Amino acid sequence: VGNLIALGMIGPLAEVLWGRWRLLALALLAGLGGSCLAVAARPVDANGAALTLAGASGAIWGLMASLLAWLLLY
Repeated sequence: VGNLIALGMIGPLAEVLWGRWRLLALALLAGLGGSCLAVAARPVDANGAALTLAGASGAIWGLMASLLAWLLLY
């Protein structure tokens, strides 16, 4: 639910700033990068078993970082 709320808050602003297609590319690249980083970190539970990863947090943080980059550059 938190990812959906965050996307609802920053998504319209990011779409206005970057455009629909650039926003899509940015979200896909950020999501892929976040997933690759999560897999490389190999999260495990207390027993040492690998955790199942799911979610869009990497893409949401990538969009937030793009807004911060836009603010710093312009």
